[in-house]
Amino acid sequence: MLVNCRSLKSERKQHDFLDLVETHRPDVICGQESHVDASFSSSEVFPSGYTISRKDVHGGGVFVAITDQLVSTTEYSLDSKSETIWCKISVVGSKPMYIGSFYRPTNDRLEPLNELNESLSKLSQNGGLPNVILAGDLNCPSIDWDDHIVLPNPQYGYAVNRLLLDTVNDHGLHQHVHKPTRLDNILDLLFTTNPDLVEKVTVSPGMSDHSVVTATVNIKAKLSRKHPRKFFIFRKMNVEGIKNDAKVFQDSFLQSASENTRPASDNWVLFKSHINELLTTHVPQTVVKQRWDVPWTTQPIRRLIRKKKRVYNAYKSNKNSQTWEKFTKLRKTVQTELKHSKNDYLMGLLEDNNQENSKPSVNKKILGTCKKPYIIIHLPTRIQSTALL
Repeated sequence: MLVNCRSLKSERKQHDFLDLVETHRPDVICGQESHVDASFSSSEVFPSGYTISRKDVHGGGVFVAITDQLVSTTEYSLDSKSETIWCKISVVGSKPMYIGSFYRPTNDRLEPLNELNESLSKLSQNGGLPNVILAGDLNCPSIDWDDHIVLPNPQYGYAVNRLLLDTVNDHGLHQHVHKPTRLDNILDLLFTTNPDLVEKVTVSPGMSDHSVVTATVNIKAKLSRKHPRKFFIFRKMNVEGIKNDAKVFQDSFLQSASENTRPASDNWVLFKSHINELLTTHVPQTVVKQRWDVPWTTQPIRRLIRKKKRVYNAYKSNKNSQTWEKFTKLRKTVQTELKHSKNDYLMGLLEDNNQENSKPSVNKKILGTCKKPYIIIHLPTRIQSTALL
């Protein structure tokens, strides 16, 4: 999925992004103009279940999000001064697939495209044509991608448009987007070195004035098998049982220590074993499977998202203004429901944590006044903090 975000800073834009992810459920997301910086952790902005590679730039920024089910790495060796980030996906029985997200600012400077050309040259310097998917907002509306020519009076000048075409031709790239992605212009582009890999390309409403581009790519990627993880629910632990067993262990430990001379390493193993036994006996456990969505995306919200997608597909067929109005209303409803569901989820966590607190209203006040309450709230246990990310 290729998306120009036009900022992921605000809560509303983060909900819009989550709506897109829930609608299309992509394995790979190439994003531009994230507008986030180091003060935003990836867990604040992106849904869980993705490996995030990002390059933050003031007023811009690009990222690649790849599902945790795929084996992927960030390719820092391909980094450059331009707004671009590269990742590598391992493919079964074939060469790896390189995924790049690129943004060219709206000016006539040639440096960003020269930097992109340098990164592409590094990919092919060992000989052979690598598997490459390059997606981004190139801001070159004056190129006819059917005939590969620069149109008369090109925006941002002839040199920029010509350099982009030359770069595409020099590296054997094929451009797959042939429908407008912003007004009447094709700005968001998808390139591959192997056009047979791309089976279907779709342009649909995005989260800004740019449309979102989705593509079906036929590769057999290596899967990363993630096993369920066990967590201790410390808020439900048997405190009295732990105290009693710890007292019994203390007495026996000191008595045995006075009768025998054990090495410090043996004492540590004995102590550690008993601590693990206490946890297993007196602290309930839960098994958490890998999830890629957020916990406040409820089943009714998912149904709304699927309904919104069906209405948009109907609009593509009939181009009816009433259908489009219905779609926009559903889109707004989804955004509102996501916001309310998130607030209810966070409030529920706070109410659970404050059941025995004499002043529960303090954290509730924080929740209502802070822009990012789930970052500044300090919960007493590790598992509860994990649930918020």
